[in-house]
Amino acid sequence: MQILYGLSKDDKYKTKIEKEIEKKQKKIGDPIEYIYEFDMDKYLNEKYDVGIETKAEMNKRSQKIIDFIESKKCKKILVVSHAGIIMNTIKSIFNLNFTPIGNLSNGKNCWISYIQNDGGIYRLVSPPDSTHLG
Repeated sequence: MQILYGLSKDDKYKTKIEKEIEKKQKKIGDPIEYIYEFDMDKYLNEKYDVGIETKAEMNKRSQKIIDFIESKKCKKILVVSHAGIIMNTIKSIFNLNFTPIGNLSNGKNCWISYIQNDGGIYRLVSPPDSTHLG
């Protein structure tokens, strides 16, 4: 879970949040509902005020990126951002519940994706991939 990145193994908040996540997963039971329908970030924000983006907030930000790109008359646009928002934007563009992943053996948070837009029809030429770092 993204919220736990950067916390040491003995951090009291990490342990508390991990236990809360496990408890909530067991309570929901259905892994499909938990992964695709339940907004864990929103739940943790409400319970612990952790200050992370909810799915709804991230979806809104992704849509702003898509709208901005679609408003330009450029042949190529480079988007540089952290992995979370790019993955969410890819999911939004292609109306997916997951992000297709390529080779991330050279890094999981620094990669290139190549998307073409031909008259409003998007094509994922290359999913997230870190081969260029090798």
